[in-house]
This record gives sequence, structure tokens and C-alpha cells, in this order.
Amino acid sequence: MDKNYVIGIDIGGTHTDAVLINSQQKIVCKYKTKTTVQLEDGVYAALHQILIESNVSNHAIQGIFIGTTHSTNAILENQNLYKVGVIRIAGHRPDSLKPCYGWPNEIKDSVFTGYETVDGGFECDGRQITPFNRNQCKIAAEKLAGRGAESIAIVGVFSPIMGQQEQECADAVRETLGSSFPISQSSMIGGIGFIERENAAILNCALKRPIVKGFQNLERVKEQLNLSCPLMITQNDGSLIDLDQAIDHPLLTISSGPTNSFIGASKLANVKNAIIIDIGGTSSDIGMILNGYPKRSMHNIKIGGITLNFRMPDVLALAIGGGSYVQVNGSELISVGPKSCGKELTHEAQVFGGKSLTLTDAACKIGCLNIPNTDLSNISLNSQTAHQVLQHVLEKICYGVERMQGNRTDLPIVLVGGGAPIALSCSPKEIQWISPADADVANAFGAALAEISGTIDNVASLANRESTLDKLKEEAHALAVKQGAMSSKTEIVDVQIIPYHYMPNSLARIIVKASGPRNTA
Repeated sequence: MDKNYVIGIDIGGTHTDAVLINSQQKIVCKYKTKTTVQLEDGVYAALHQILIESNVSNHAIQGIFIGTTHSTNAILENQNLYKVGVIRIAGHRPDSLKPCYGWPNEIKDSVFTGYETVDGGFECDGRQITPFNRNQCKIAAEKLAGRGAESIAIVGVFSPIMGQQEQECADAVRETLGSSFPISQSSMIGGIGFIERENAAILNCALKRPIVKGFQNLERVKEQLNLSCPLMITQNDGSLIDLDQAIDHPLLTISSGPTNSFIGASKLANVKNAIIIDIGGTSSDIGMILNGYPKRSMHNIKIGGITLNFRMPDVLALAIGGGSYVQVNGSELISVGPKSCGKELTHEAQVFGGKSLTLTDAACKIGCLNIPNTDLSNISLNSQTAHQVLQHVLEKICYGVERMQGNRTDLPIVLVGGGAPIALSCSPKEIQWISPADADVANAFGAALAEISGTIDNVASLANRESTLDKLKEEAHALAVKQGAMSSKTEIVDVQIIPYHYMPNSLARIIVKASGPRNTA
């Protein structure tokens, strides 16, 4: 039997959404359920219901592709993270600036256990700072484990260009602490900047605890439902990685949710260039789609107050969602958000019989939302104040759109997410927003559309620039096809060149990514 269907799932802070799409990328079935404390419970419910309602055979499912905020939430909530020790490969001993510089104290104190500096590292011209010493790495690993480190981040000076010392150090750590001991090498995660790259490596290590548990349980759900297809995770560039890659590099999954929403929204609205607004239960994300792909941020980004330097989509996140708490004093509006009841909306919101006043209550009060089996008489707001709440939210969203679009005022604005009706129904007539069919599951739809990618990451000479780049592009294309992409539609979507100005032969680190739709043949 041909495997003609794909299931896309988005695990959000409030809801877990699922869609089943056919080979023409049309939504056959969709389902929305509450996100559960144990992620796999919500995923099981969504998959089970999709299979029942669609009546599609398990054997016809080509793959299950999941986007999740699990990594982001683990950082923001500072829960269930590994304790991390750091080994710096830096013979000049830059100990005046210690790891976790500028981190919020709460997460630093819960994650960071200490660091050791060993000989090695490189000067900007490629010379070793000091000779690398493998035995020092073993001693450092023992010391850090003795201080309670449950994982180790390895960070070498100029390692993105010359990563061999980090690899040797990782081998030495595993020889000392065991082959399964969690390790992250900074050269495989971040860019040249030492501090930001070190931050990324530490966070990547810390995230391996929640990711291993969450993702391995998802694999068991697939087995319980007798599904033999691959289960893959979307990363923040809109492409797929397998579970092993996601567990090894959980940081790559951060912001995959907004990326899926932006791609799904553009496809649903049939536009390749647009401003996207995704209003969920916990937050609203605003971004830009250019040529069908999310615009990338050109600056260092911050997650939980920690500065990182790996590539991310340009996302403006507003702490406004259907579950946002609303505070009023009589008829005077005090605030909307930033705190939210999230997945507890149906228990806490007044319209459901709860005691908390939320944005959902305000929207129901004036008819922006019509939710079955709710009681409007429970809402403590009067209509005038409810209008003030919605107007306040709309002003914040419009300001966010202005910031995101800059001088691209010609772009259409697409509104998606479960909270889209809130903004759509109360916006002035002069604002022409598009809200396509199935806008409430744009995130899961985007996950279902995720492409297969192949990435080549090499240090090479640019003395013959064009021929070198052509060769690496061919290799990236071939790798994507080998991993399941359709050859005729696979394209080069990203080329990064990190020149090493002081090295002979115009050496540079070159990262080439090819991406294409899944081969359904």
C-alpha cells in the first residue's frame, strides 16, 4: 500500500493540534486537544482521534512530524534541566570572564556547576595557543563530575573553524565518564563568538534531560498505536531531524513552533510573502515569510534572558493569548498578561465556570468568540470594559506588525491560531487581514509540510570559490535526497561562509543546506 498521508502535530503551551494531509498537501482531518503535563498523553489522544475520524489505514501514514515548544518552555520555566560543567580549551586561560556571563541568576544557579580550563585552542591565524593536552581533559571531566555535573559542554577558542580539539576532548570525556555521558561540542552549535557559543553549548547540554524523556515517550506512543512510520521533529528552519539528532541537539528545536505556524499560514493563504500573526492560548507570535520561508534574524537572539548566536527565525513574541489574565479595577483596565493560565484555560476562565478573568472571557462577552457549553453570565466584565480589553490587545498587535514589516507595507497580513477570531472580529474595516480556512491549526499544518534537509559543514579553501561552492552544494543536495527528499524539487536554501582571514589558501568554514519535499513515490 502506498504511504500517501502525513500527520503533523504541534505541541503548544495550551493546545496540542494534529492534522492529517494527503499527497496533494490538503487537510483531510484535524483535531485539537489540551496539552497535557505528560506530552505523550496529548499526542496519543490527537493521533488516536485522527486515525479514527479519517478512517485511514495505519499503513498509509508516511510519517509523523512534530513541532514543540518543549525546549523553550524548559528554559523559561527552569525545570528538569541537567546540571552542566564546562571544559574550556583555551591555553591563554581567559578566566577573568567566567561561563554564564550575564545569565539570570535563577537559571545560572540551577544549571551551572563550574568549569575547568585545559591547554589548547587556536589563535586567529590558526596557530595553537598551547599544545592540546588530552589527559587534562580527563582530569577536568573527573573534577566536574565530582562537583555534580550531569553533562559537559566543551568550548574551544576558534573551534567553529578548527573543531578537532573539541572532538578529541569529547572522546577523552567519554573514556572517563562513560560512552553515554551527555556532551555538547560548541563548534557544532554556535558561531564564532566565544561567549554566545558557550551559552548555546551549555543550554544544549541542560536540555538533554527533558528532551530525552519527552521524545522517547513519543516514540512509544507510535508503537502503542501500531504505527510503523518515521517520527521526526521539526527544527527552527522548518526542516526535519530524526529523534537522535533532536536529542543530541535539542537547541535546534527552539522556535520550531512559530516557524511551523508561519509556513503553514503562508500555504493556507496561498501567499509566498507576508506578515504572519499567530495568536495562541499563551502568546502571539509575529513574523515575516519571504519566498515561502521565514525571515531569519540577523542579530544575536535571547532565550530566557540568555544571549545565543545561532540562526533563528525573526520572531516578535507578545505575551498575549486566549489564556492571558486580565486585571481590571471597576471599569478601568489595568493589564492584559503577561501571565497566562495556558492549558488550564477551560478550568480557570470565568466563561467555563472558573474564577480567573481572561482574554477569552472578554472576547466571549462581546461576541468575538462563540464557544459551546459556556455561560456568559459568569463573566464579571461589562461590555464597555471588554471592548477596552480587546482594543488594548489590538493596539499591541498592530504595533508589533509595524515593527516587523518596516518598509514592507505592501505585504499582506495573515492571521492564524486559535485566537485569530479575537483580533479579526474587532479590527477596524481599514485593516485588511487574511484569515484562511483551517487557520486554527496552521502550526500543525506547517509541521506536516516540513521538508527533508541535508547539511554539509566543511572547512575548505575558497581559492577556487565557485567550483568549491558548487561541489558542496551538490553534496548537500545528494545528502537531502538520500534522507528522503524529492530530487527534482530539492533546492539549496542556505549557504553560510565563515572566512578565516588569517589562514593561508583562503580557508573558511562553509555550511550548505539543501531542502526539499518528501519523496512520496
